[in-house]
Order: sequence, then C-alpha cells, then structure tokens
Amino acid sequence: MTAEAPYRDLAESAWRWVLDQVRWQDGPWIPEEVGGADVPDIPLERDGTYVGVGGLAHVLTEIRLSRPWTAEEQTLAGAIVERAVGSPTARTARTSTAWSAASEYSLH
Repeated sequence: MTAEAPYRDLAESAWRWVLDQVRWQDGPWIPEEVGGADVPDIPLERDGTYVGVGGLAHVLTEIRLSRPWTAEEQTLAGAIVERAVGSPTARTARTSTAWSAASEYSLH
C-alpha cells in the first residue's frame, strides 16, 4: 500500500457522498442543506459556483487530473455544461472558470 492510498480512499468516499447528493430535475442540482426526511427544494442558485452544481465542475476538473472520469462523472460534467449553455440563469455564470473547465473537459 502506498503512503497516499488511505487519503485517496478517503477522497473517493467523500466524492461518492457528494455524487449521492446530486438530484436530477431539469438538469443536475444539489441541495443547499442535507439531512432530515424533507425533500429539499431546488435552490435559487442551483447553477452557481458556490452553492450550486457549478462548484462541482472544479472538483471534476481536479479528478480528471488524477484519473479518468467514470461514466457517472462524464454524465454529470456534460449535464453541467448543457445546463450552463441552455439556462438563462446560468448564462451569467458561464464565463467562470468552473463552467469553462467543465466545458473543456467534458467535450474531450
């Protein structure tokens, strides 16, 4: 076992938890809060970099530097780009590095 293996395993477990929080309704979104039995509402800033799926583009970019994406991650990246291009609320965020990174990597 390499010295970094436990950290990689921890990171993969944490990322799996994040992926399990992604909801799909008119594209991907993540709840602002997790917990309880209530079904969360779609956040107003669902596409944003800080509280929305736009922030996941940063993570996907970093993951791509260390290993190939899974099919699930490729689907998520493509959906983030599709949402950014097609959503009026996301168009203003489209120029952020998160959207640029997701677009660049999902199309290769």
